[in-house]
Amino acid sequence: MAQPPRAEVDQVAEASLAALRALAAGEALSEVWLTLTARGLAASPICEVIEVDAVRGALRRLLGGVSSPAIAMRIGVPVAETEPVPAAARRSGTDVVRLPGQPCIES
Repeated sequence: MAQPPRAEVDQVAEASLAALRALAAGEALSEVWLTLTARGLAASPICEVIEVDAVRGALRRLLGGVSSPAIAMRIGVPVAETEPVPAAARRSGTDVVRLPGQPCIES
């Protein structure tokens, strides 16, 4: 049986390792978030910090260059509201989603 080229094996191995790292990061995030919630704290992810290459690189350097950051979180004590927070204005789904074959409607 012929062996696949080494480069292909390495690419599959790297993709598998990346998937395992992503899974581990998600599990860690879940554990942190549940622990914060159990202690009465609030958290919100700050995705921009890891989605922008230059910012992600700066954060990585601040963390000692050990690995690439997977998520950043804002953590704090939730503010007790006397009334519910009003719902944010939302566009109708039909304003933003078009099925194949439907004409584009300019607004």
